[in-house]
Amino acid sequence: MASVKRRTNGRWRARYRDEAGKEHARHFDRKVDAQKWLDEETAGLLREGFERFEGDDGALALVLTGEGPGAFCAGADLKALSERAASFAGPDPEAAIAEWLEGWSDGPLGFTRLTPSKPTIAAVSGWCLAGGLELALWCDLRVATEGARLGFTERRFGVPLIDGGTQRLPRIVGMGRALEMILTGRLVDAAEAREWGLVNEVVAEGAHLTRALEIVDGLAGFPQQTMLSDRRAAIEGGGLALAEGLALEAELGAESVLAGVRGAARFAGGEGRGAASIARARRPVGDGVGLRPRLSARLASRRACAARTRPASRRTGPLRGGAPRRAARPGAAREARAPRPRRRHGRAST
Repeated sequence: MASVKRRTNGRWRARYRDEAGKEHARHFDRKVDAQKWLDEETAGLLREGFERFEGDDGALALVLTGEGPGAFCAGADLKALSERAASFAGPDPEAAIAEWLEGWSDGPLGFTRLTPSKPTIAAVSGWCLAGGLELALWCDLRVATEGARLGFTERRFGVPLIDGGTQRLPRIVGMGRALEMILTGRLVDAAEAREWGLVNEVVAEGAHLTRALEIVDGLAGFPQQTMLSDRRAAIEGGGLALAEGLALEAELGAESVLAGVRGAARFAGGEGRGAASIARARRPVGDGVGLRPRLSARLASRRACAARTRPASRRTGPLRGGAPRRAARPGAAREARAPRPRRRHGRAST
């Protein structure tokens, strides 16, 4: 697994763990303020961390988070942007802007126009604004603390969304809600974001990174080839017509069918069965608000409760797995069909 973390004292840390469990880390010193703004240099460091993750076969998933409760990322450094704007004041500002953007063809934040080949998770706490929200949307899954706030606040000062926000947000929450956030720039709290599907899970304050790493551990326990194939089919097929998406699914599935058949054979032989395996499979989606692994367990509990409260006539009988009904005594059916006496003005009448 891998995570790129930023500390409030100005140090970025790229961390990942290989398949043997050995942890590797690299630190990047950079002066930043406590709100975690992004400038061109830190965007370059993010890009470097992304490339290291993509090039490391032992890094199975990526977690993006801001260390500390204050903010995940509050977007671009506006002071740095104002300095950059001064460089566009020449005789041909449009050409200067085009040249600058050409250097960030993969996105001003470093990699937001690239699609990772492995799962990515955003662990969000505090402010997740502007380009920071675009970073979170770039990830496959988002875990947020109860106090998180998300929004495109650049609407207030006229900076466009050019790190994928206008394209990814509608695909996640739908066009109506996406336009509400894009046009108005209003902030969404964690509860509303969960309701919209903007975040997958809401956890207690300070638990976001722990929860994200639990999800990573669960994902790492699955057969990787088929999981990555299905992930790619879902992401790439999302923008295709249904027939084209089905063709892509079939094509990608054919590449991993041998691994799937072997996995089915192992399961048939007993591997992956039992309570321990079920617990491992449930690990990716835990007890917080959002992703719910215990749905099947709760459903089974409800069914058992319903079975206990049903009338015996509905629970028994050979077809329902219960004991056969006892034979009724002679005349019982006639007695059951006999009309009950009615009461009129306190007296029984027939």
